[in-house]
Amino acid sequence: MNLIGERRIGKSSLLYALTVLWDQYLPSETRRRDPALVYLDLQEISPSNERKYYQEVLDALREQSIWKRFPDLQRAIRECAPDRDAFRTFLQKCQDRNVLPVICLDEFEVLLGYPQAFDDSFFDVQRGYMNSNALMYVIASLHPLDTYRRSHRLTSSFFNLGHSLKLGEFSEEEASDLARLPASTVPGAPAALSLEEQRLARAWGQRHPCLLQMAGYFLCQARQQGKDSSWAYQQFQLERSRVPASRSPRAAVVGAARAIWNAPLWLGRLAQWLGQRTDDVTNLVAGITIIVIIVLVLLGYQNPDALRVLLEKLLGSTP
Repeated sequence: MNLIGERRIGKSSLLYALTVLWDQYLPSETRRRDPALVYLDLQEISPSNERKYYQEVLDALREQSIWKRFPDLQRAIRECAPDRDAFRTFLQKCQDRNVLPVICLDEFEVLLGYPQAFDDSFFDVQRGYMNSNALMYVIASLHPLDTYRRSHRLTSSFFNLGHSLKLGEFSEEEASDLARLPASTVPGAPAALSLEEQRLARAWGQRHPCLLQMAGYFLCQARQQGKDSSWAYQQFQLERSRVPASRSPRAAVVGAARAIWNAPLWLGRLAQWLGQRTDDVTNLVAGITIIVIIVLVLLGYQNPDALRVLLEKLLGSTP
């Protein structure tokens, strides 16, 4: 699965929550295989080669408690070397025990910064793991994976496998639920924010996941420190400058309308600019034409009358 979205929209939070809370949403009686989910922030570990990548994956997998139920797999992962062959053997043993490693990769673009290490061969191997149902990837990226395949001139089918999920702003209902946490998810629990604080959080953060969380955080801090909402708003404004502006469909429509409205003004200015330079353009054309004529004469062009007429027309003279 490919999670796609702009920066600070919540991709990392969703990936991390998936590795922590998956058991709540995937009860044992509903799953055919036992998943072992791990989260890797590629920007943090920055694996510069394939061996380091496998080492980070294995280290993260070793921390999972699932291996306690499978002593043979616990021994296998402890002894697994960080290379393709050893990792493939380990995955085969996981399949035999009905265990599915799920690798959640954040900041996928980091791998593409090392093209010699992570090339078509590497991605074809990962595709093979997925094709055989030995491994699952959940990848967070700024753009769809197929975009990177084209821009980095890769041919591996790894980049067009799986499902894509575009992350954006919350719906009104989702934004309201976030502002009312934990009351919206825990029966009988009180909301962390008062009704007025919820109203302010919605007004400041709108429907943007990160901005809503920041607004709620600073409102809680203001209450705990005995400060008013104006202090919370100042802190919120300082922090929000780090969040990229969201390009919503409405904003795109407004931008296009503004461009259309301003088009006559820009065209008028272009016409004025061209008018001021008409003489320069005419002189340039005349100079080039004279050079061409001289070259034709030197090459033996035998029609002087035609050349004279051409010169007279160019220079505005009468025959």
